[in-house]
Amino acid sequence: MSINVDYLNPYRIWCGNLRVRSDKGFQTSCPLHTDKKPSMSISRKDNGNGFVHHCHSCGDSGDSA
Repeated sequence: MSINVDYLNPYRIWCGNLRVRSDKGFQTSCPLHTDKKPSMSISRKDNGNGFVHHCHSCGDSGDSA
């Protein structure tokens, strides 16, 4: 039995709107500070199980799994 896990759902809840980038990652406003423009990048982990985020403004980073 295979279970599909939506690893983007935590980011949708935490950040709201996710914009698709050309490299199939996502861009969003960082929920940890006031953004004038989206500063957080979200991309798929190398192993394909989950996503990682990095805010280019405040430096916060982590993952969804």
